[in-house]
Amino acid sequence: MALLLNHLVSFVSRDEMYHRGNPDFTWPSHGLMAASLWTFSASLSVLSTRYLLIELNYHFPLHLLLVDLFVLSAFLVSHRFASALKARYQTPRWLHATIEYTGESDPDERWYQGLPTAICTAAALPLSMQAILHWTNLSTLALMPVFAYLFCDIWSLASLRHSSIWIKFLEVIFHSACCVVILYDEYRLTPQGIICTLLAMLFTGLAMSFSQTFRPSLVDLCSYRRRSPSPITTATVSLFITLVWCAKKEDTLRAAEHILDVDPMLLGLNVASTVAAILLGNSFVVPISIQDCFSPETRKDRVLTAQVSATFGLTAIVGFASSYLTMRSYATALQAGAFCLAVVCIINGPQRAEDGSRWMFHSSLFDLERFRPTHVSLDSVPLDDDESSPAQGLLAGEEVDDEFHYESWVRKIGTRSVLSIAAYAVIVLTWVGFLACNFANVSGSDIAEPLPQLDLAYQPAHGFDVVISMYKEPVESIQSIMEELSAIPAIAQSSPRLFLYTKDEDMEPSDIAELGNATNAFKVIKLPNFGREGETYLEHILLNWDSLARQTLFVQADVHNPREFFNRVKDYYSPNTGMLSLGFSGKSCETANCGDRWNWYEEEGLLNDFCKRVDGETCKNILLSYKGQFIASAKRIRAIDRELYEELKEAMTDANSWAHKEPYLKGRPDSLNAPRFGYTMERLWSVVMQCSTEEIAWRCPTLLSRTRRGGDITDCQCLDPEDSFLNETNSTIAT
Repeated sequence: MALLLNHLVSFVSRDEMYHRGNPDFTWPSHGLMAASLWTFSASLSVLSTRYLLIELNYHFPLHLLLVDLFVLSAFLVSHRFASALKARYQTPRWLHATIEYTGESDPDERWYQGLPTAICTAAALPLSMQAILHWTNLSTLALMPVFAYLFCDIWSLASLRHSSIWIKFLEVIFHSACCVVILYDEYRLTPQGIICTLLAMLFTGLAMSFSQTFRPSLVDLCSYRRRSPSPITTATVSLFITLVWCAKKEDTLRAAEHILDVDPMLLGLNVASTVAAILLGNSFVVPISIQDCFSPETRKDRVLTAQVSATFGLTAIVGFASSYLTMRSYATALQAGAFCLAVVCIINGPQRAEDGSRWMFHSSLFDLERFRPTHVSLDSVPLDDDESSPAQGLLAGEEVDDEFHYESWVRKIGTRSVLSIAAYAVIVLTWVGFLACNFANVSGSDIAEPLPQLDLAYQPAHGFDVVISMYKEPVESIQSIMEELSAIPAIAQSSPRLFLYTKDEDMEPSDIAELGNATNAFKVIKLPNFGREGETYLEHILLNWDSLARQTLFVQADVHNPREFFNRVKDYYSPNTGMLSLGFSGKSCETANCGDRWNWYEEEGLLNDFCKRVDGETCKNILLSYKGQFIASAKRIRAIDRELYEELKEAMTDANSWAHKEPYLKGRPDSLNAPRFGYTMERLWSVVMQCSTEEIAWRCPTLLSRTRRGGDITDCQCLDPEDSFLNETNSTIAT
């Protein structure tokens, strides 16, 4: 592995000591090979990073990038020393910023000429790592590089002063419309994902703009230099930015402890692929510096085609593979179409002509000029036969001319053309596979969900209850919750009753009566401050086991994300809702390695025992619920033994229970009013209510996005059978 990386460093390093004597290094075939290698390595980097951060719960993206940058720096430093010794230099030139094609030294070149590109590239790397963690839908994250090209075009447009600038302006408008469609149609948006991803694409686009070079005349090619930073410069700046960010945002000791649990082979694959992608393109999102692998006389549109094709291939590979991860991804048809239109717009948009005097349109997806036969005149066909007449010579010339055209056409299909065709064919086939897997079983009605065990014999006397766990929150928050819920027609018609549980130790009986009058609560009950909100919900279930409403909404007085909370209720609640989580959506994990980025994890044995008590069998994957806010039906609550609820309540409230002792705690903080097991209980309500399917995990939109194109109310919840609801309604009316 080390030997391969060393050769790769030599292949792509901007070190004149290596390129001297290698004039063929910058042939277009080398550029095509570099683009293909970048696509492969960047795809492996993104997929392995995603697997480490999400599937294996290594939620330290900045420390993972630090490992990559340390390895990259080590290879670059060792390569520079080796090159310096080989060239008999006394000291290596560390921050040389450009490629030298002639081998001549230019005293005017300075390391800081590539610094703007290096700063933008270095800033984009940690942001891209954060985007992989926070952007839920990996397949649509792979579509986001078109934003980098958009920001690059906008910067170029702002810096140009030309009479035909309106042509470029129209391209930017169309490109922007495609990007807006991609973002608008994304159904799993999160604030952190939007911020990190767009900032990463912004800095990547700026780096592309700064690294773009003028197209010199043939006379100036001998002294032509690119303004791309050396890998040493980029690695140094990125190391500094990442180190500062790590010190502020991540726990280094915990990151070091958790990385020891990662499979060394997987970690090595991730590091090697990330380092290779950065060496080849200064990024694992867009090949920013791929132009440096082409000769300076290569047409700009050909370089752009190679760059965009590499990004196009990355999207296909990542999208195809993301369909098979535990947290499956999905891109809508509108997003895929907008992405393809954006790619066509980027490649075939107006580009500055070689002489810089006008704007031209290029059809660069396939260079037909390469296959165009050379015109052959009749004078080029000699009449060697003395017996031939002029007429015979003319006819013979036509036959020879046809043969010459064919041979010329075949000769023009060289190795580079074959490689181009092969590369495009692979990209197209991968895209076909991506689209086929992406749109397979996207409709909720086509998916057979497991039948839950319901208590169909129970007949509730009331339609809807609201259970609020309260501590010292203001009364206005309770009133606001009830007003918002009463404004929803489907809930208002059930005349919701309020059960208010307070754990305020300072509240007196007179205060309880006053609280009940102020909130118009059906019941106000004071509880000991044990077990967080989970113990409150268990207490309500046990106290009202035989009088549970048809559906109960469990929530805390301080509602998390209140705007999104009420929108989720409006969008998805129905009279036969069985279990509807009202917190973060889409997070699932394998029971063998279950955790999340909020420093929660749980043992496989406890989770499997939990699943056995609920479903009668162990679970491979479970869907996690968050924030302690959800709606559940009485038929699902009563479907499992009352004994399980009693055991769970005892585990949180009994100081001598297993949940407050080792080996369960493993040194983690714990107390009766904030038990460690309470965080587990918060995440397992979906399992308790038999609504933990993988289909809900990937189909359910985030709270911010609300709904998805082509979705329905089954996307985020489990419904009770219609017939049980009708029978229950008839029984209630009869009474």
